[in-house]
Amino acid sequence: MTRKVVAATGFHVRVRNAWARRTDSGAGHLRVLRAQLRRGPAAPGAAVFTVVLLLTAWPSRTSPHEEAWHGDWINTSAVLGSSLAFGLPVAVGVACWQGGAQTRAGMRWAQEQAVRPPVARALLACAPSVLWPLTAFLAFTLLLMGMTWWTATAGAPPCLEAAYSTLLLTALTALAHVLGELLPLRVVPVLAAVGSALLLSLNSARTSYGSLANGLTFYDVTPDRRYTGRPVPGYEDDFGSPSAYDYWETSAPSDVTWPYWLLLALLATATATAVGVLARRWLPVALLCAALTSAAVLPVDYAATRPEPVLMAVRCSRGTPVLCLSDDRAAFHQESRRMVAHFAARLADVRGAPSHYLATAETGRGCRSPGPYTSPRGWTVEFAATDAPDIRFDEVAHDIAMSCSLGSNDSQRHAEYLVAAVHTWLVPVERRGPHTRPPAVRRAVARLSALPHRTRAAWLTDYFTALRRDSPIPGLPAPGADSPSRKKPAR
Repeated sequence: MTRKVVAATGFHVRVRNAWARRTDSGAGHLRVLRAQLRRGPAAPGAAVFTVVLLLTAWPSRTSPHEEAWHGDWINTSAVLGSSLAFGLPVAVGVACWQGGAQTRAGMRWAQEQAVRPPVARALLACAPSVLWPLTAFLAFTLLLMGMTWWTATAGAPPCLEAAYSTLLLTALTALAHVLGELLPLRVVPVLAAVGSALLLSLNSARTSYGSLANGLTFYDVTPDRRYTGRPVPGYEDDFGSPSAYDYWETSAPSDVTWPYWLLLALLATATATAVGVLARRWLPVALLCAALTSAAVLPVDYAATRPEPVLMAVRCSRGTPVLCLSDDRAAFHQESRRMVAHFAARLADVRGAPSHYLATAETGRGCRSPGPYTSPRGWTVEFAATDAPDIRFDEVAHDIAMSCSLGSNDSQRHAEYLVAAVHTWLVPVERRGPHTRPPAVRRAVARLSALPHRTRAAWLTDYFTALRRDSPIPGLPAPGADSPSRKKPAR
């Protein structure tokens, strides 16, 4: 019985001592980590890195001509990636500088003499180069997601983009730190920053096989949109298939590159390789390099890199004309409804006026080409819901006045002042702005405004018919005329 008590007591003492040693070791690691984080250029470099991220993201929010990202998860994902692409050279250069500074200060000898496992010494050595930019990027990601969370009406947070960007930043900064320690020359950080910038800028120049350099470059993993719902006249091909002209789409990639899951594995392996080199664990490093080499020759289709398209419903209102908005533009419904009501009142009783108004993340100014959607069965005007109201009214009025066909026939060019007059007349008076029009256009606007409603509606019907048939535009009826049908074309 006594032996059992002594044995139990001895076991308890051993467990307590082992826990105490582990606790002391953990506290020692934290003290060293705090000292390491305060030393070197990593902290000021993280501040510069944060400024670059913010400057890259904020013009997309403040410029009226840029797509607003703070109400759209997919655009937020694209801004997250593009901001990191601009900030990565800064983070890589600072991490390489930090590694070189530690070697020049003789910290390598002090780390090797410390009573710590080699892996722990390696992690503590590269911690400032990785943790400072990683903390800044995670805070930036949370800021973007927090701003989008309250305004987004469709989609989901960009978790795939955030995971890929985080691992890419971790791998490149760890590798840059190792490069700085191995080559502690002051010019190496500059070359590393320039080299990473060139690598990112050449990301579209892929080879026929996914090479290691291609895997460590920047990839756009922002998903495409796939619209569902009742097709809109002229846009039938966009429903049920990936969007053909995404605003955030990068340059055309090659036919072969890394898939998403292999990208994450590659970046994690590169990070582990960097730690292994610092820890002087050559056997694991050799195995990791063999894994990287074998993965670098895998032929992979580019489509495997991109996440699955996001299904985005397009919902249309009832009545005439019809307002169609995708779910990620639902927050602009009231503003868009007021705009459509204005143009519906302007074009009341006019045959050939647009029957649909469409706003998605890809729509903007202009029509596609003369065709079936300018036929009597109805045609669609697209607009950017995120534009400022004055710009939105002016661009929609321009597209209606052009009717997607003016300029295709030289015989119509003599009547361009009438198109400008219709454009100006469609815009609300309070939104016409201070810009001046030629005297002929101002006179035509005044005559168009003075016409009785029935006479003006009949002339506008003939106007849209002429544009649809590529025939000369009829001149404005004289004051007091009942019908413009017998008027000769404008000379």
